[in-house]
Amino acid sequence: MDRDLSEQRIVAGMHRSAASLAALRWAVREASLRDARLDVVHAWEDRAKIMAPYAAYAALAGYDIEDRDEAAAELREAAWAVLGGPLPDTVTLKVVEGPAARVLIEQATGADLLVLGGGSDPGRGSAGAVAQACLRHAPCPVTVVCGDVAAQPLPPLSRAVGHGRPVRTHGRPVRTPSG
Repeated sequence: MDRDLSEQRIVAGMHRSAASLAALRWAVREASLRDARLDVVHAWEDRAKIMAPYAAYAALAGYDIEDRDEAAAELREAAWAVLGGPLPDTVTLKVVEGPAARVLIEQATGADLLVLGGGSDPGRGSAGAVAQACLRHAPCPVTVVCGDVAAQPLPPLSRAVGHGRPVRTHGRPVRTPSG
């Protein structure tokens, strides 16, 4: 397999949880260390399409319905908050329609790593159904990050995306590949 390692790609799954923010934070750091592209993916489902046609509209009231534009706006806001500023060219945000596990497995095709948020207690086997499906079926290695990692500080944006400056990770200075 003649693969150009300079074209590494990491996929991070994103949804509304502290664990997925922790996963994004971890994925940003990992992408900077590998000098890899980062695709941040939010799986979106149109709830109206998955409801039975005979279900009353009132049944939808119990669901947190988001439209695709709201999902994209939330994804941008979360990425902005984690990165601390505008997105670098190496980060791509994607809102893809479909069930989360299927979307993430498809998006991970050709990737070097899939990063997901999991439960807050890794010792108790608290990975959710989506993470478990990805662990079983993803076409690349999978990292599940627990929610308690969210409290760890992230380097400033200019350092996190690898512009040849030293990056601090795990208390040790590390040079990015371009530096």
